[in-house]
Amino acid sequence: MAQLGAYPGPGCEARTKYEKVSFVSAALTVVDPAEVITTLELSDIVIGSGRDGRFSGRSGGLTIGVGAGEMVALSGPPGFGGTTLARVIAGHLAPLSGQIKVDGRDFTAAAAAARPVGFVPVDGGLLPQLTLAENITYGPRLADDANEIMRHRLERLVKRLELLPSLALRPYEVSAGQRIRAALARVAMRRVPSQVLVLDATAGARGVTGVRRLITRVWGEPATVAVLLLTCDSEVAEQADRLIWVEDGRCAVDGTITSLRVAPPSLAIAELVVAGPLAKVTAVVRDGEADLGGLKLPLLCPDGRRVTVLLRAESLEIVPHPDEEPTARVLTASWHEGAVQMVVEPFERPGDRWPARSLLRRHPRPHDRVVLRLRQDRVLVFDAETETPVGAKA
Repeated sequence: MAQLGAYPGPGCEARTKYEKVSFVSAALTVVDPAEVITTLELSDIVIGSGRDGRFSGRSGGLTIGVGAGEMVALSGPPGFGGTTLARVIAGHLAPLSGQIKVDGRDFTAAAAAARPVGFVPVDGGLLPQLTLAENITYGPRLADDANEIMRHRLERLVKRLELLPSLALRPYEVSAGQRIRAALARVAMRRVPSQVLVLDATAGARGVTGVRRLITRVWGEPATVAVLLLTCDSEVAEQADRLIWVEDGRCAVDGTITSLRVAPPSLAIAELVVAGPLAKVTAVVRDGEADLGGLKLPLLCPDGRRVTVLLRAESLEIVPHPDEEPTARVLTASWHEGAVQMVVEPFERPGDRWPARSLLRRHPRPHDRVVLRLRQDRVLVFDAETETPVGAKA
C-alpha cells in the first residue's frame, strides 16, 4: 500500500484543534436556512471591469450568505463566472471591491493558506505528477509527534472515502469520482481547519453527484462546514438545500430547492432544479390552448404566443383505453420509486421522447400502444421568448 506521508501543518500547537474533529458517519440532514448561523458572508463583491458582465458591479456587487451545515448551489446563465468567484472566495484572486467574511472575521485580504476555506477546483485540481497519497499530504512537514497524530487521522479519512486502493495511482489513472474524493481529503487535511468548502462543479457533474454523502463521511453529522457548490448542472444542484441564481453579478433568486421546484421563476431555473427526466415541448397557443401532440393545455395567455412546456414523469399518465384510440407508443419501461416509469413517443409528435407514469394494472412493455392523460397541475409552462412562467387556466 502507498505510504500516506506527513501531514502538512504549522506545528505541534495545532494538535488540540484536530483531536476534536469527529468522523461520525451518518446521513447529512437537510438544513432549514432560517435555522442556521451564517458562516460565509460575501458583501458587495465586484470582480471584473465595467465591460465584463460577470460580477462587474454595473448593477451592484454580489451579496450572499451560506450557513454552517448548509449546502448552497450557486448558478447562473452560461459563463456567469462561477470559477472566477470560487477562486476569489478561496483567496487565489482578489476582488476589485467588497468583503469576504467567515464566521464574522474579515478574510478579504488574507492569503489562501490562511483562510478557513477549503477549495475543490474543477475535476479536483490535483497535481498530475504526484500520486493521490502525495496530493493529499502535499505541503510542509510537521514535528514527529504531531505528524503521528495526523497520519492516524489521515488513515481513517482515506478509509472512509474508500481511497486506499487508489493511493499509489496518479490522478489520470483514476476516475473523476476518486479525484474528487482525494481533493476532499486534501481539504480536510489543511493546517487551517475549513469552516467553508467551495466546490467548483461548473464543468459538469462528473464525480460530484454524491458529494453530500462524501461531505458527511469527512465532516460527520451534524456537519458544521458551510458548502458552496458552483454549478450549472441539475444533478449537482438537486443535492443542495438552497439555490442562489446570479445574473449581471447580483443575486437574482435565492430560495430553497423545494420551493423552486414547485414554482420556478424562469425556464433556466426549472431545468436546473426539477428532479427526474424532463421533456421540453414548444407549442403555439390557439383558442386559449396549447396543443401538445393531441393533448390540450388551457393557458392564460394571448393566442399566437409561443410557449415552452416542461413535462415531467408525473405530468403524463398512461391510462386504460378500452374505448379510446391510443395516442402514443412505449419506448422503454422500468420500475422506479414504486411506479412504472416510461419513455413514450406521441403519435402526433414522432421523434419526441416524453417521460410518463403508468396507472395500468399490467406493466406496459416496449412497443405497447397506450393512451396518455395530461395532468395540468404538474406541467410547467414558460413564455418561449422571455422564459418567464405562464399561468394555466383553472
